[in-house]
Amino acid sequence: MNAGFLSLWLLSIFTILMTTGWKEIVAEGRLRVIAGWAVLCLLAQPVAFSVFGVPVSASACCLLAAAIAGMRRADDRLQTGLLLTESGLIALIWYGIRACYASDPVFVFLDPRWDAPIAAGVLAAAFTFRPASQFGLVAFSALTAESLPFILHERAAGAAPGSWAWWDAFWISFASARGCSVLYMLIRSAAANPLAHVFRRKKQS
Repeated sequence: MNAGFLSLWLLSIFTILMTTGWKEIVAEGRLRVIAGWAVLCLLAQPVAFSVFGVPVSASACCLLAAAIAGMRRADDRLQTGLLLTESGLIALIWYGIRACYASDPVFVFLDPRWDAPIAAGVLAAAFTFRPASQFGLVAFSALTAESLPFILHERAAGAAPGSWAWWDAFWISFASARGCSVLYMLIRSAAANPLAHVFRRKKQS
């Protein structure tokens, strides 16, 4: 699969969901804000530079700015410092899985390119339920985890932040986070409805 195809596919799904009544669950209803940041990231994609030996696209910087803005607006209880600490933990796990696959790719769950981002998304969903907070956790962890191989001068370099391969990893991680949250919400709702029906019958009797 060519780099960038997965990003376009997932973005198409997110767009369909946000325009068919799922915008509150997917992105807390901030369609205009998301559209503005998306256009900015797209325009910044061709701009590239290097930071401490890490090739970075300006689109990754725009994504990071959007993540910071979303985390500051969305979280009333969780402190930003706690979220950054959690993103560091997720980044270490992301990098660890990637390093294990690079040295001995024996126990592969789905795909060597996808397993680490999926695991990161599941952890992000375990840490917080809010879409903006999950977006921030995934953005920071993706940037950190994929930058470490360049900083450590490893032979198998990671996906450069802002490259299409990096965007694929980011979006599959965020999709995993939102998917886990929606699944949890559906299970909780399904478990609550039968109980409510039982209590209603007891009151009537």
